[in-house]
Amino acid sequence: MATSTAAVMEARNRLNATRQDDGRTSSRGGYGPNHQYSRSRNVVQGMVLSDISRNGFEVRCKETGIQFSILPGGSICELFSAELEAYWNSGGR
Repeated sequence: MATSTAAVMEARNRLNATRQDDGRTSSRGGYGPNHQYSRSRNVVQGMVLSDISRNGFEVRCKETGIQFSILPGGSICELFSAELEAYWNSGGR
């Protein structure tokens, strides 16, 4: 059964009209407007830095597959967070 582009667009428009604002997804990211990943880059970066400081992070070597857990509160974790923040503040993504 073939479906015309017009029929697909019509169905999409009807679906979007019946959704509530929180259920609607943006076409760019696929997340609703209140989802954490649809927030500005500064908010997401702050969330990342907060997460790293609370939980640490993991590193995996590509060649060997060895995985390291970097614990929160240690010098490596603090230096990584500081360098990451400096990189973002310099315009890096």
